Amino acid sequence: MNMPQDHVSPPIESSLDRRLTVSVRDGASHAAMLGCGETYMGAFAVFLQGTPFQIGMLGTLPQFVGAAFQIAGVGLMERFGTRRSLIVGLAIGQSLLWSLILTLTYTALSPTAATTVLIIFAVAYHSLGGFINPIWNSLIGDIVPETFRGRFFARRNAICSGATLLGVIGAGAVLHLSAVHERKAIGFAVIFAAAAAARLSSAYWLSRHDDLRFSHGTQYDFTMTGFLGRLFKSNFGRFVLFVAAINFSVWIAAPYFAVYMLTVLRLSYAEYAGLLATSVISQVVMLQFVGTLSDRFGNRIIMKVCSVGICIVPCLWVFTSSVMWLACIQFMAGLSWAGHNLAASNFIFDAVTPQRRPRCVAYQAAINGVAVFSAASLGGYIATHAQNPIPFHRWFNVPESIFTFIFLLSGGLRLLSVLIFQPLFREVRDVEPIGSGRIIFGIAAIRAAATFAIRPVARLPPTQTDGDAPDNRVDANSRDRSK
Repeated sequence: MNMPQDHVSPPIESSLDRRLTVSVRDGASHAAMLGCGETYMGAFAVFLQGTPFQIGMLGTLPQFVGAAFQIAGVGLMERFGTRRSLIVGLAIGQSLLWSLILTLTYTALSPTAATTVLIIFAVAYHSLGGFINPIWNSLIGDIVPETFRGRFFARRNAICSGATLLGVIGAGAVLHLSAVHERKAIGFAVIFAAAAAARLSSAYWLSRHDDLRFSHGTQYDFTMTGFLGRLFKSNFGRFVLFVAAINFSVWIAAPYFAVYMLTVLRLSYAEYAGLLATSVISQVVMLQFVGTLSDRFGNRIIMKVCSVGICIVPCLWVFTSSVMWLACIQFMAGLSWAGHNLAASNFIFDAVTPQRRPRCVAYQAAINGVAVFSAASLGGYIATHAQNPIPFHRWFNVPESIFTFIFLLSGGLRLLSVLIFQPLFREVRDVEPIGSGRIIFGIAAIRAAATFAIRPVARLPPTQTDGDAPDNRVDANSRDRSK
């Protein structure tokens, strides 16, 4: 007797395809929120006439607090076991916070007070994001097979970058039109309302995920103190130090690019949006092939090559204020950061066992949060108390500004971080060897792009099941077994 159709379990491949497709749609909605919301948070602070120090705090204090809340997110997941319900509720909370932020477009508060309230709302928003991050990483890490991970996340990130691009361009057009008609407040209200709607859409797609239960045992618990004690001894710990050093170097300058463009160079919102869009476009270009490269040749080689561009980019800002030049810089920045971020994310999945991954993600985020907050505090102090010791304006076509010195300082510290920390960690998977030159000149990338272009977004290629795949990962809290 045949079983009724309603009780027939779908094939494993079909179920996985659905999960991956849902993840792509959730990511696209979330990315649209980033494009029309978070991307313009700094510009909104400039509109509210916040001080450079406040703008620096807006870019870093919320992320610092959000990083600390990631540890609490791990505790929630371990206590309740469910992941989908937690993520959906927190995402809805973020949508509501965008609704509160848009109320600041019309306020009787002084510029300093209004910017302070904006920082408070941003802290709450990133705190919810801090809860979400380790839970989402745990869930998606259980869904995506290891051998398909680089290609899937590259394709997902490319689609998300496209959604971010649409958000950036659309929001930039709204702000430009509102500025032309001297209604900037309305423009910001519209784009933040769009961000709220996009996050609600993301929450809907998150609710369509299978609620895979998190299996946790006390044998996998370890404290932050124990994690810190292993930083210099384990391969993953040395990777964490590398990422933290890069973030410290980046965030000395990161909050001030928007200030520099809008207040020193006095770019229009259209020009500002165009520069942001240029970076996103180059990310889409890079992500078309870098995922296959990371699957085949490993993540460390990708980070090694992309770190060259990451070090150079901020230094290029001191030579000229030409918008075309800045567009070239943004394009290079997008290429470098797309490859670096994808490889760094995938390295975590490869290097840490699933049971310990949520805590490792949370602890790493806490370390990065300290690095980011410290760097932005230092950058804010330099921006408000120091004079530019290097007269770039005498030699190049740039205005006199302390920000150009901060950009150059950031580039130098990035280079120092790469030289010191990048040689300390190794690839954890068995991958094909390849020289940096072949990656840079794209000999392998062109072939990979052609292969990858014909693959469906969420299709799993024939491969081993999770149970059959060899596990060469290291336990992040034990001695490095990859030597």
